[in-house]
Amino acid sequence: MNVNNEIEDYEEENTVEDDQEELEELMNMSSNPKIQRKFLDLKIANKSLLTLNGTLEETIKKQSSNLNTFESMTDVQQLQLDHITKVEELMRELSIKISSQELEIRNLKNKLEDNSGQQQKVSLLNMNNKPNEKFIFTLGKFLILASLYGILFNLNFEKIWNLLKSLLEYLYSMIQETFQ
Repeated sequence: MNVNNEIEDYEEENTVEDDQEELEELMNMSSNPKIQRKFLDLKIANKSLLTLNGTLEETIKKQSSNLNTFESMTDVQQLQLDHITKVEELMRELSIKISSQELEIRNLKNKLEDNSGQQQKVSLLNMNNKPNEKFIFTLGKFLILASLYGILFNLNFEKIWNLLKSLLEYLYSMIQETFQ
């Protein structure tokens, strides 16, 4: 890169020197001071334009390097945006699945409530018509279902432990009654 810049600078210097020599020859050929003054003005304007041209070339180089940096940054940001978009799509899909599962849970809850209400009616009818063992057995099933309902929707481990404990006590009491 530096070699190219040095070659360009050398060529510019030679071109400028050649232009100055031509300008001096033209000035010497003319004896009119107005024409000589005009040549000097042109020489000054030419130097200003050359300086401005150099400044503009440097600005173009800086902007092209900034453009490359900007393009690489936009590529990285596009990749990040693509990743975010995929995550959003996954979140939407999960949200839809969760809402459908919540709907299924509500439906199961309603069915369980309907079943437990029917079992209560049946157990009350059975209580009037059948011996106490059947009532206790039906009541035990009802308690188990009601407890399972609470466990499913609250997920409380203490309730699970209490349910298992009461179930074991119930089974133990049923076994004792059977053998007495």
